[in-house]
Amino acid sequence: PYGGIEIGLLDLLRHLDAERYDARVVNLSGRGLLVPRYVASGVAVSNMGLRLSTHRLDNTWRLRRLLGRLDPDVIVTAQFSANYHARLAAIGLRAKVITYAQNTKSERYRVRKLADRCLGRMRTDRFIAASQQIQAVLAQCVPASGAKTQLLYNAVAPERLQLPAGYSRERFRKDEGVPEAAFLIIALGRCVHQKGFDLLLAAFAEVHAEVPRAHLFIAGDGGLLPDLARLVERLQLQDCVRLLGYRADTAALIYASDLFVLPSRWEGLPLTVLEAFASGRPVVASRVPGLAEAVPSSVGALGPPDDPAALGDALARRPGPAGDAPALRPAAVRAAVRP
Repeated sequence: PYGGIEIGLLDLLRHLDAERYDARVVNLSGRGLLVPRYVASGVAVSNMGLRLSTHRLDNTWRLRRLLGRLDPDVIVTAQFSANYHARLAAIGLRAKVITYAQNTKSERYRVRKLADRCLGRMRTDRFIAASQQIQAVLAQCVPASGAKTQLLYNAVAPERLQLPAGYSRERFRKDEGVPEAAFLIIALGRCVHQKGFDLLLAAFAEVHAEVPRAHLFIAGDGGLLPDLARLVERLQLQDCVRLLGYRADTAALIYASDLFVLPSRWEGLPLTVLEAFASGRPVVASRVPGLAEAVPSSVGALGPPDDPAALGDALARRPGPAGDAPALRPAAVRAAVRP
């Protein structure tokens, strides 16, 4: 309810021509930290409050009745629950269906695989793949997707990189409790198994032992946040690691950092990496499909996933220019906007 897909959708809706398109978001769960930001941006939101489960066909029926009242011309789906229930509910409706593929991880469960394959053939008019590697996974999992798939890379809305009026990097770091001489590493994302922040903490413990001026901020909320807090205590990193929870001021955090890190176990094409590049920050990430496509060696370093020792080595080897990194910014920006 507050990850890259939701942020990317909000950016997209803000840039739609309101005179040509009447857009509405159907939020199946009814939850999400970004719902107020959608509403404040003038986006119509229908919060359904469903318990998301594949076998709950009453969810599909409730969604079908809502879609029948709205009578849309186009239905865009993203994430498995929406892909499943919306495409099933759209059977018999006149609307075209576009399914957004944003992740390289394929379905593990047989029923979900079968549903994805059948609905991809029967009730999907167009697939949008956010990277070449996502397109390859999609072709393997849903053979009927081939001719219906369009490659469309994620993009960063310019306003997401805007800093508050009067922003000062030095003052921001001081207000956040960052020592003047610190080398600040930043990680952004949901606190879930996929993002690998447990690996990052284990790796950072070794880095900090070698480089005491290194500090780490992890910004994001999620179910594993309490576990990460306990791990920080167990590793005795309280003086150099801060778990910030959900933060809306991501541009200010990235500009305040010296290095961006994303140790994901799997990915699509994450917006946070593109934002780091566009802000001129070097990136250390795991070598998984999606990230391997997005992080060129000129402005980043990749290491094997699920390997804290290799991640720590990459962090130690790739500090990059500190501060505003003027020498790095042109290459980083080119990486963020390359086709």
